[in-house]
Amino acid sequence: MSVRERVQEAEVLWKSNKKEGAWIQSMIATAATARKRYPRPMPDSQSFKQYVKDISWTIFTGSPKPPNLQNGQVLFVLGERPFEDILYRDFRCAWVHEAGLEEAGLTETTIDGNKAIETLVVGKKTQLPDNWVLNLLNAIRWSPENFDEFAEK
Repeated sequence: MSVRERVQEAEVLWKSNKKEGAWIQSMIATAATARKRYPRPMPDSQSFKQYVKDISWTIFTGSPKPPNLQNGQVLFVLGERPFEDILYRDFRCAWVHEAGLEEAGLTETTIDGNKAIETLVVGKKTQLPDNWVLNLLNAIRWSPENFDEFAEK
């Protein structure tokens, strides 16, 4: 399987209203892309978190980084913890090691006219907008490491 196949499976799951399944596939694609960008001997947790830090702008906004931010990082801290730590421990590790979320969750994005209403809950039980998975999938798709997998043939 490839990163592209993980992204495609996540999109199929999303369209089938299997939102957690879409997130789980995206976590696999994120980890695989992180490993491409940050090869061993860097530990898995560190490569995952560094890659998420690199792409967090896109996860939060749905857009590629503006040109003036291409060489820098935008750090997002939710409460007392950096976003990359929350995504790694509360989401990725919970799904991989416990097959479910206990300390975190997803909020349902609603549509009001032509606007998406996203809710981010920060605190003891952080909850991310469910549709941020689509932003994450775009970040993976736009990562230079995956160019060959997503290039039009």
